[in-house]
Amino acid sequence: MENGNKDSRLNVDKDPWAESFFAGVVNDDAQKPKAPGLYGQFDSDEQDEMGAGIPGAPAEDPAEAEAKDRDDIDESSELTKEDKTTISIVVIGALLILVLLILCIVFIVQIASRSKQTGQNAVNVVFEKYGAGSDQIEKFAEIFTFISDNYYMETDPDELLEGAVAGMAASINDPYGSYHRPGKMDSFEDYVNGSYTGIGTLMESSEDGFLIKEVEDGSPAKSAGLVAGDIITEINGEKTAGKTLQNIENILSQTDATFSFLVRNGETVRAVSCSTVKLKRHVVSGEDLGSGIIYIRIDQFTPESTDEFNETLAVLKTNATKGLILDLRDNPGGYVDQAVNIADVLLPEGVIAVAKDRKGNEIETYRSKPGSIGLPLVLLVNSGTASASELLTGAVRDMKAATVIGTKTYGKAVGQIMKSFEHDGSGISLSAYKYYTPSGECVDGTGITPDIILDTAAEFSGTRAADIPRESDVQLIEAVRVLRG
Repeated sequence: MENGNKDSRLNVDKDPWAESFFAGVVNDDAQKPKAPGLYGQFDSDEQDEMGAGIPGAPAEDPAEAEAKDRDDIDESSELTKEDKTTISIVVIGALLILVLLILCIVFIVQIASRSKQTGQNAVNVVFEKYGAGSDQIEKFAEIFTFISDNYYMETDPDELLEGAVAGMAASINDPYGSYHRPGKMDSFEDYVNGSYTGIGTLMESSEDGFLIKEVEDGSPAKSAGLVAGDIITEINGEKTAGKTLQNIENILSQTDATFSFLVRNGETVRAVSCSTVKLKRHVVSGEDLGSGIIYIRIDQFTPESTDEFNETLAVLKTNATKGLILDLRDNPGGYVDQAVNIADVLLPEGVIAVAKDRKGNEIETYRSKPGSIGLPLVLLVNSGTASASELLTGAVRDMKAATVIGTKTYGKAVGQIMKSFEHDGSGISLSAYKYYTPSGECVDGTGITPDIILDTAAEFSGTRAADIPRESDVQLIEAVRVLRG
């Protein structure tokens, strides 16, 4: 940014008086001062040579000579005063500039000192704002100093503060919130957003390795030729039999990694190379069950859930459609706005849910707009149906827009907010509000009891609902029966 100093110096260099004075000295004899000792003596000598020294030249009257000398002296005196005035101005200006410079330096030093003091007191100011005791603030600083000065090994001050931050987050006992240390927040946000690093397959453990159940369209696995029914028996030459699904997920979640698979399908064995990328998990699936009944499952409420739901519904719903089964079993929740958007499709105009802060103040009221899907509806739920899924279930139940079938839901009716720190990749998720169903009930800790309580068959106890064969899914079979009447 321009500060004006350069322009000021240029103006001094181009002072009109200075230009005329020095130009006269060097270039213009007519402007030379006449003071003795400068150019007066030269003029006097020249006059002698050109005037009095030439024979026949008229003699100068003494009185006139005396007057001329006085004129020369007066003129010389006036110029000398101008010189002195100019010099004085320059000196005064220089002194003023010097004083201003000193004042600026003093001001900058004071600001720097004040900033340092402000930084040192920042923690105290924040703590005191929220009522922290001065003794506790002092104890925090003293313990930090005590450890730093006395621990028998070198300590990292940033690591000490990281531990303090993690401890502070843990001290509130938030069951759904947590502090994520540097470099860990991205993976948490990936989970919430339905993103993951992998090859794009859904697998389950088998006797010989890992059976691929599904392959996502557009995934590296699809491009490599992997198909449902393939069994991965080796990864990079290491046998997969005996490993847990978590072991395989940890291996295949490495960023930008390439693996060599040995794959068996029936009697055919082949080698396949495949690389990992970051993928968006498709969370909505559906199918036509026949007899005018369509089925849609939502695995999680990610930022794409509404779009995927609407696309799936548009494909399945026809004029012959007589009912919809919405499967929210094992759906842990996710983005509340996505659950609200889907509830808006299913429900007539009204309140979907109300969010309140710790003081009971309403933060937001979620409403559905006029119009609904206009179909008989059944919701499938279980103990894995939580949070945003319960918000949707509670709204449907209170507005008597569906029959709810399954087992009692999880019982989480608190919503989280997140804060990320880009400089180190850390962050925190924090429970910030409770939400209430249209009837004013908060199901946190209690869950929602279905209209028809029905557990899965004993042989599938502990199995994800999505993994239960259709012909053995008693809850789904009951939902079809209810819709058929």
